[in-house]
Formats: sequence, C-alpha cells, structure tokens
Amino acid sequence: MFKNLNPAAIGISGHQSEIIELALTYGFAGIDLNIAEFATRARLKGLPYARRLIDSARIRVGTFACLWTGTTMTRRFRRN
Repeated sequence: MFKNLNPAAIGISGHQSEIIELALTYGFAGIDLNIAEFATRARLKGLPYARRLIDSARIRVGTFACLWTGTTMTRRFRRN
C-alpha cells in the first residue's frame, strides 16, 4: 500500500506536472491520473512522451476514471 494523492478529493486541479510536484513535495508515492489528458498526450506525441514525467518522478499511478462512452461501448460490450 502507498500514500496516493487524489487532487479532486481535496478540491485542487492542475497540469500533470503540477500534481506530480505537489505529490513529491508532500511525500506521496502516487497520484490519481487524469486519463483523458494522458490519453490525448499519448495520442498526439506518443506514449514515451506522455509517460516521461511519471517515469522521471518515479511516482506510481494510483487510480484513473474509466472513459466509458455510453451506448456505443455498451453495445460493443453486450455483443462480445
């Protein structure tokens, strides 16, 4: 188990770099990832670029919200 920073739970928001800086400053070993921001960065610039801050900070990803797109995904899920 590790101490994880969930910025939404304490009413803060910011860029991934700012959240990581807060986590490191206050002794957290992980962060909750904004998966939409991360996915966009990975799609535009590649996964290594998107991961670079997390990897260089040696911080863990705690949780992230699932991006369920509603009826289209539900239909796909039911078919399979």
